[in-house]
Amino acid sequence: MRHKSMLMREVEAKWKQPIDVILVDGYNEYGLPALADRLGINKATLWYWYMALHIRFERYALRENEVIIVRHKS
Repeated sequence: MRHKSMLMREVEAKWKQPIDVILVDGYNEYGLPALADRLGINKATLWYWYMALHIRFERYALRENEVIIVRHKS
């Protein structure tokens, strides 16, 4: 995304983190509806931000003692 909206910049300033970190960590911790409430925006705006920032969602089924390791692409 080339341009962050004014609302994105306001959220970054309030939470003192980059918007992509807020969105990914917030989704993992709270889920989409609760994150939208915490950020003070509606769910449609939040979904648009995920699309605009190219943030992917992937779901996995795990057995009891399995874990997923996430690695950053170099």
